[in-house]
Amino acid sequence: MDLLKRYRAMAGVKKGGGGLPAGYIQTEWIQSTGTQWIDTGIEGASNLTVECTYKMISGTLWQAVFGCRSSSKNFYFIKDEVGYGSTKYTNSLGVNTYQIKTDINWVDNEITLSNTDGIHTTQLSASQTFTTGNNIYLFAFNNYGTAGNIGYTAICSFKISSNTGVLIDLIPCYDEINDENGMFDLVSNTFFRNSGTGKFISPYDYNFIKGDNVNINNLPSEYQEVNWLQSNGTQYIDTGVSGTSAYGLYMELLPSSIIDNYQSYMGGQQDNFGIGAQGALNQCYIFFRAVRTLVGADATNFNTLEFSNGKMTWNGTDYNTTANVSLSTNSANITLFAAANNTRPSGCKIKSCQIKDNNYTTIRNMIPCYKKLTNITGMYDKINDIFYPNNNLPIL
Repeated sequence: MDLLKRYRAMAGVKKGGGGLPAGYIQTEWIQSTGTQWIDTGIEGASNLTVECTYKMISGTLWQAVFGCRSSSKNFYFIKDEVGYGSTKYTNSLGVNTYQIKTDINWVDNEITLSNTDGIHTTQLSASQTFTTGNNIYLFAFNNYGTAGNIGYTAICSFKISSNTGVLIDLIPCYDEINDENGMFDLVSNTFFRNSGTGKFISPYDYNFIKGDNVNINNLPSEYQEVNWLQSNGTQYIDTGVSGTSAYGLYMELLPSSIIDNYQSYMGGQQDNFGIGAQGALNQCYIFFRAVRTLVGADATNFNTLEFSNGKMTWNGTDYNTTANVSLSTNSANITLFAAANNTRPSGCKIKSCQIKDNNYTTIRNMIPCYKKLTNITGMYDKINDIFYPNNNLPIL
């Protein structure tokens, strides 16, 4: 089993999710990274209706969401220098919006864009009866049979209908057997895989590795608690608490792998507040208001770190005592699995983390878990009832 497949298995991919056949898991979206696209098998025509929910991850011009053309017969939706260029039939025109999180509803000769600013409706060119002679590509533009204008686009849903009914209804999913992301057609019960190179990515590619299910902290029913989360060096969580407003902290952590010789398991501003490793799993450095302390670490069992009333305690041993002060002299936010702003990422496991304010009232109680519906991993804050996924996860 290759590393990605093993990582996905540990991240919690299960069979038969979202009402799909066994072996497929529905995901919130899949994204092209510039070389992946799908042939829908549907020829562009004047009588089609398209409904699509998407987001362009990159602002690069001339990215296609879908489309095809042959001679003067065009059927596409693409980002141009105005915002969005769209054409159905023979002429193109710009849609006056720069919002890139958009629902497309395209019926006959009208396209409706629904976004955070409201609904924009634009009439396209006069209705004509035609077919393009080639298939509509998704994530790309079928330019006389060649995939072009492939963008960094995430798609949540895609449907094509005609006056005879729904022709194709694609939802993003993960094929567990073949270890690939693609789109599953609910009409033909068919998996549509990448026709380009490389692989589509999905939310699972941003997941933490997770431990076993536990039920200790009584989380809301839509979440499943686990006994730890682990980063592979690309996942981190910003707690939203600045180092200067935090006066107490308790956490359980286990050094697990070396991502960087100066990796940070938790921290604010580098070399001001936090804990990490210096080239070895059995040794940690702890920064408390820019004062550095070296300690031995257990690389097999979870270690405990506590700051309380100006005192730092590591695995039950007190290391220093100062006046009742904030944990850091820098206002950068306390981050888990890395230092602030995802600097010095680590491969540690974290079992729990609580943060307290200057009155020693708990303001964060972070519990490792995942969403049952989507299997997305993260930390649930029981104080504020907020779920924190990986900060690198694109939120569509």
